[in-house]
This record gives sequence, structure tokens and C-alpha cells, in this order.
Amino acid sequence: MPKDEGRMYLSDIMMGLWNKVAGMSPKDLEIVRYNYVTEKNTNEAIVKASDVLGREENASIVFTLEIAQAAPGSKEKEAFDIVVASLFGQLTERLNVEFSIEKEITKIEVTKDSDLIFTLE
Repeated sequence: MPKDEGRMYLSDIMMGLWNKVAGMSPKDLEIVRYNYVTEKNTNEAIVKASDVLGREENASIVFTLEIAQAAPGSKEKEAFDIVVASLFGQLTERLNVEFSIEKEITKIEVTKDSDLIFTLE
């Protein structure tokens, strides 16, 4: 999708901060953390992934998924794929592709504070 004139993609802003402010190379990126996620699509994906994992009704949503432990066809792999397909998962994947980070999402964490953390290796 083309950018509107004068607008930047969030991935461009994020990497600009990473490069200019932190003075780091894109290949140094190991973790992408989104604090207190309220974005609707991503929240729905987190709830759906949690349900796939067997969350109790009214339980808080806290989980960690590691791709190495998520066998094809398993509930863990299904939940992992759901979160990666969310808006913030796709943004993280876009960073990887657009800035040639050459890493994959290997771990996803959802904290009790509604933080979403992607580990790249």
C-alpha cells in the first residue's frame, strides 16, 4: 500500500529511532516490545490465541510461545501463527523484511500488563 504524501510507516519511524537515537544497526534488533497493547486486531488475536491454548473463562491472558516447542499442527503452533498474523505481528515481520534484519520471530510473550514481546533470532 503506498504511503500518503508526508506520512511515514510506523516501521520506518521505529527503525529511524533504532538507528538514529540508539545508534544501532537493524541486525542488532533482538526484541520488539509493544507496551500495553490496546489495538483491536492485535487484542482479538491475543484473546483467540489464548483461547486456542485453553484459557479459563475470565482468566488473565498471560502466555509465552516458542516456535521451537510448537510442533506443526499443535495448539501452540496455531496460537503462534494467530499472533504473528495480527497487526503488530505483521509490523514486526515488516521490520524484518524491509530492513533486512534476516531474523525470524522465535518467541512471543504476552505479559500481565498487556505487553506483547516478539523475540527475533
